[in-house]
Amino acid sequence: PLALAAAGACVLGGLSLCRFVSGSVVMAGEHSETSYGDVVRQYEEKYGTLQFYENEYSTNYTGVFLLKTIDFDGNGVEELMIGYSVPYSGGIEYCAWPALDVWTLDNGKPVCLYEGAMVTQSDIGRHCLYATLDDVTYLVTGWAGSDVDLDLLSLQDGTFSSGMKLRSEEQMSGVYVTGMKYYLDENEIDQSSFEDYYNRIYGDKTTYYGGSIYQDSPYTAEELEADLQEMKNKILNEN
Repeated sequence: PLALAAAGACVLGGLSLCRFVSGSVVMAGEHSETSYGDVVRQYEEKYGTLQFYENEYSTNYTGVFLLKTIDFDGNGVEELMIGYSVPYSGGIEYCAWPALDVWTLDNGKPVCLYEGAMVTQSDIGRHCLYATLDDVTYLVTGWAGSDVDLDLLSLQDGTFSSGMKLRSEEQMSGVYVTGMKYYLDENEIDQSSFEDYYNRIYGDKTTYYGGSIYQDSPYTAEELEADLQEMKNKILNEN
């Protein structure tokens, strides 16, 4: 049986989505985007379809905004990554809170592997991203503010677990910052090495989703919507 790990239960409509949901049956190891159709429908029922909210500086978005299939562990079964965004509690005019969930197929049935992957960057700011380093695709979680504490999760033996950790730590003397220390996993590294890893994680802007689109964003609202619709058509078998 497939081992499952999640940051929390994937819950839609009061039911745990980490249980099997109805869907087209395919043989394990066989690629079928349509097998995830019911999952997509339930996410849109819970979080809504993609909506845009324009303000003076950006266009914020809520609802399901990303559908992407990735074979995270190289076993021939493509997992479904779903990006969804909810309004910041203080109002959508300020920002939206995006996150990523990942589903796989176990004996042809969709199963939730991970829920709520995101990075906190401030009291109200959040973003989500995935990153490919050395041919391994990771979900990125943690914190990226004045200090950085990132946990890159890889899919191994049916479970997302820590594959790499990148951390910076302010050195304090009383209330004053006197320096920084940098770590890869638990090993101290120099600043240059830290910046190299950080830039590799955040270098591909097209895998970064902050709940807002700005003038210098790598995609427009129209492009985000078009990419979503293209994948949605494949998954729902709508032509």
